[in-house]
Amino acid sequence: MASIGVIHNAVSSDVATAETSYQAVLESDALTNGTTYHVICHATHAQASHNALTYYQIIDKTNGDAVLDQSTMVRKFYGRNKGQSYFYLGKITAGGDGGGIELQQKVASGTVTTEFVSMMLLDLSNMDEADYFFASDSTATEHTTSYVDRASITNPDPRTNDEYVVWGWLSTTMDDTTASVDAYLSSTEAAVGATHPRANYEAKDAGAQLNTMFCRYYEYGGVNKDITWKISSKDESGGSALNDYEASAILGLRLNAFKNFSGTYEDTETVNTTTGYQGLETISLTPTNSGGVIATACCVWSPTAANFTSQVRIQVDGSTSPNAAPDSALAANPNDAGDELPLSYITKYSGSAATAATLDLDVAKTVSNSVGWSMRSLVAFTEELQDGDVSHKNNVTGLRSGSRLGNFRNKRIRR
Repeated sequence: MASIGVIHNAVSSDVATAETSYQAVLESDALTNGTTYHVICHATHAQASHNALTYYQIIDKTNGDAVLDQSTMVRKFYGRNKGQSYFYLGKITAGGDGGGIELQQKVASGTVTTEFVSMMLLDLSNMDEADYFFASDSTATEHTTSYVDRASITNPDPRTNDEYVVWGWLSTTMDDTTASVDAYLSSTEAAVGATHPRANYEAKDAGAQLNTMFCRYYEYGGVNKDITWKISSKDESGGSALNDYEASAILGLRLNAFKNFSGTYEDTETVNTTTGYQGLETISLTPTNSGGVIATACCVWSPTAANFTSQVRIQVDGSTSPNAAPDSALAANPNDAGDELPLSYITKYSGSAATAATLDLDVAKTVSNSVGWSMRSLVAFTEELQDGDVSHKNNVTGLRSGSRLGNFRNKRIRR
């Protein structure tokens, strides 16, 4: 049974430092020399001093401790000990120096505490090259007040009813504390509609380098046409200086290539006065065989006021995955009433053959104001790949139909 290769490491308890030189937070398991990995990382962290600069980066120990391209984040926190998120999406080829990749942190002053990390490396070499796609762009340039396309990739000849999970990532340097960055991940697939996962954010301090990450489930409804995914970004007007675009990346997987998968997407905003965790989306997945299952999610937090914090987690059969740290860790703390903050998440769990698991995307807020979340996706898929050639290079209708019977898929999409 062919499968993708997955390395998944997580932090489940606080890792703190007051050092002004980079300190290790988490190192992945050892990488294989010459293997290409796609890296997805989500971490939450907080600072004891909200006026102190805090730094994050990922280094590649297999290649002489090289810093992963544009993985650096620099920020001042919007509140003392109020957590916010770090994201990274990229691709590396392991060198021969041994070890893995390592997430690191340091401070200019104060103490930073990383509360949770989920870091995943995907070896997709067993997949048909037509069943996944990756694009990145690091052409640094100053923003304008009009949208400009950044990382972009076209997937040729998708088949009707193909399903995808797509991640998008953006890094910007902030030159003005009153100028917001506005960005989104879009698709040319007409059935998707005009609503796309988006972000709107600004910095507390000029010179900060911030990042964000989107994730969305898609179903292709067209016939014989390409799909283009892209990241677009701009500055909203109002600042005295324009922020700078640094880099972006897109990673997409055709879910039909996997033995079993399930996905859902909904645009509609959930607004209520509930505090504490609440369910946002639910899916079920029944693996044919026992083995690893990857689950990923995203929703956009629209707080309508500064310092309205939010949390996010994925639960599998009622237990938070990969550990309980997200039950208490804050994931977003807005600086402005107009912020729209993507809460992306990725994890892995062990699935049991012919046994259904219920997956929940849960969110929480600490205020009773009537605010909420929108543009939410929840996706799960087995590490095991589908039997035979189900790539769209060999478009055999009967084979593809057979791959979608029984418990192989379960999807829901609402707009």
